[in-house]
Amino acid sequence: MKIRLTFSEGTGVCARQGLKRIDLDFPGSTLGALLTFLPLALGPELKKELKDPALQLILRGRIFTTPFDPELPLHQTDHLYFLTALDGG
Repeated sequence: MKIRLTFSEGTGVCARQGLKRIDLDFPGSTLGALLTFLPLALGPELKKELKDPALQLILRGRIFTTPFDPELPLHQTDHLYFLTALDGG
């Protein structure tokens, strides 16, 4: 499945790798599959960051906080935003 990911300036992925937006192919169709795959694709440091209580995900206009529902279905056209609770104004 291909999904678009956007990382805010406050996320470790953006700070460490300079990634702001990527289209990622991953094997699966749930949030749990994506979160398992991300450390393999973007670096093992991400495993710890994904458990950070300040991390928030925005998907289809809804905000999700940790712990994330691993069974949440993802769709080919989804755009998932990663941000920290410290982002914003």
